[in-house]
Amino acid sequence: MRPIISVLLCTALCAASALAGPRSRALERLSPAERANAVISIDLDAVPEPLNLEARAIEDLWNSGHFVPALERFGKLEDEIGPRSFEFCVNWRNPVPAPYPKWGNDVLINSRDSLYMVSLARHPASGNLFAVLSCHTGNNRGLSINFSNDGGQSWNEMSWLSGSDSYRYRNSAVVMGQYCYYAYVYGSELRLRRQNAGNGTNAVFRDGTNWRTLATTTTDTVKEVKLADWSIDQLFCSTIHDNSRLNMFWTGDTGGVDWQQFSSPETTAKRGLDMHGNSPYTLYYVFLSYFSNPSYFRILGLGPGLNWDTLTTVVVSSDGMFTGISAYRDTVVAVYENLISGTNFIRYRISYDGGANWGTATLSSPDTHAYCPDVAMRGGGGIGAFFYQTPAYRFKWRQYSGSWTTYTGISDAIPAVIYQPTIEYLGSGIYGVAFISEPINDLGRAYFDRSDWTGVEGGPSVPLGDRGLKLLPNTPNPFGQTTTIRYQLAKPGKVSIKVYNAAGQCVRDLTPPSPPLEGRDSWVGSVVWDGRDNQGGRVASGVYLYRLEAGGEAATGRMAVVR
Repeated sequence: MRPIISVLLCTALCAASALAGPRSRALERLSPAERANAVISIDLDAVPEPLNLEARAIEDLWNSGHFVPALERFGKLEDEIGPRSFEFCVNWRNPVPAPYPKWGNDVLINSRDSLYMVSLARHPASGNLFAVLSCHTGNNRGLSINFSNDGGQSWNEMSWLSGSDSYRYRNSAVVMGQYCYYAYVYGSELRLRRQNAGNGTNAVFRDGTNWRTLATTTTDTVKEVKLADWSIDQLFCSTIHDNSRLNMFWTGDTGGVDWQQFSSPETTAKRGLDMHGNSPYTLYYVFLSYFSNPSYFRILGLGPGLNWDTLTTVVVSSDGMFTGISAYRDTVVAVYENLISGTNFIRYRISYDGGANWGTATLSSPDTHAYCPDVAMRGGGGIGAFFYQTPAYRFKWRQYSGSWTTYTGISDAIPAVIYQPTIEYLGSGIYGVAFISEPINDLGRAYFDRSDWTGVEGGPSVPLGDRGLKLLPNTPNPFGQTTTIRYQLAKPGKVSIKVYNAAGQCVRDLTPPSPPLEGRDSWVGSVVWDGRDNQGGRVASGVYLYRLEAGGEAATGRMAVVR
C-alpha cells in the first residue's frame, strides 16, 4: 500500500461567496482523476463546535466520492467562517512526481513556476533530500515541499501550502534526527512544520498538531528566517524583523513542541540572514551572518548559556543582499556580496580558531559582477562555495586550508540573480545545489544539480574570455537618476537590452536602434537607463535585472534603484 502524500493548502480567508470560496474553487478545478486521488481534511482553529462538525461532514462527503455536495457545503462554510484562518489539506493517495529532467544535467524539482526562494536539506542517515520552494501564483503565495530518495535524480511534491498575496512565505529547512523541519513566515506568524525524513510524508508534532506557531507579531513582522540544528536534539530558528531586531528561538525537545525565545542585542539587522549549526563543536553552537545598518557585514556566535558574541564586523557597500555561512569544527567560512569600485564581488571571511581571528579574501573574479553566494562545509568534505557570475553559477572547492580550485560553471538553466541558491554537502566528496531559473524566459522554476553530474571535481573551467558576449558592470550601481550599461560583442550585430522587475515583467526596453560602433575591434556598446519605465514613469526603489541578448547568446546583470 502506497503512503498517503500530503498537500496542504493553508490560507487566511477573505469573505467568500457561499458557493465559490477560494478553497472550494481550488477543489473544483481538480480533474476527475485528481478528485479521486485526493483525500481532504479541514482543520479549524477556535471556532464554534457546529462549524467543526460541518467540516467533518464535508470531509466525509468528499472522501466517499460525493464531490458536488461537498463543494457546495464547503463554499457555505467558507462564507460563515469569514476572515478566520484555517488549514485545508489535500492528501494524495499516490505521489505526484516532478516532470522529466531538462536543461542538460539540471533536474527540474517541480513543475511550479514564479518561484522566489529555495531551501535544500539533507538527511545524513539515508541521503534523502528535501527542497522547500516559495512561489507566487496569481493572487496567492505559497510553499511547495519536495522530496527525493535517489540523490536528487527525481523529485516528488509532498506538501503544498497556499495563502494570500500579502503573506511573504520566506522559508528555511533543516533535518534534525528523523524529521525535516521547515519554518516560514505566514502573515504575522512565524510557523514551523515537519516531514518524516525517511519517506517525506507529513509528520505531526508530539501533541498531535500539524504546525507550531513560534511567534506572533503585529508591529514588527518577520521578514527573514533561518533554521539550524546542533547535535541530534537541538534546533535553532533565527529571524530578522521589520524593526531590524534579530531574534532567536530554541528547543531541545525532540517532540518539537516546547520552544524558548530570546532576543539578541542586535537592533540594526537589515537582510541576508544565514545560520549554521556546528555540532559537535561546543565553543559556539551556531554561527549567524547578515548585513546590518548602515553598511556592515556581521558574524555572530551563540554559545553555552545561549549567549551572543559579535565575532567580526566588516564595513561593506549598502546594497548587498545575500550572505552564507558554514562551519566544521574550528573552521568557519562566511561569504557575502560587496560592491567595490563599481563591481559586485563575492568576498569571504574565514577563521581557523572558532571565530577568534579572521582573514578576508575575494572568491569571484574581477571581470564581471558576481551575486548570490552560498557555502557548505559539513562532514569533512572541505569547503564548497557556489555563486553566480556571468554566464552561469560557479562552483569552487578547497580543503579546510589551502587554495581554491579553478571555478567551473555548473548550471545549465539560466539562473535568476536576485534569488539565492542553496548548497549542501552530500557525502563522498559530492555537493548538491538547488537554484531558481530566471523569470524572463524560464518562468522562475527550481532546478537541482550535483558536482559529480557536471565534472566539477577536477573538471575544466570555462573562462569568460572564451565567450563572444560580455556584459560589463553598469555604473553607478546602486543609482537614483541614471546608470550606464556597457557590453562587448565578438562581432557587430543586433542587440536586445531589456530591464525587468523582480516578478519578471519587462519595465523598460533599452534596445539600441543600430549595432554598436564605439570600438571597431571589440564592438563595445552602451545604453543609459534613466530609471523610468516604458510609459515614462519613475520605477520604484528595488532590485532590477537587465538582460543582454546578441548573436544567440545572453547575459544577465543586477542593479539597484534607490530613491
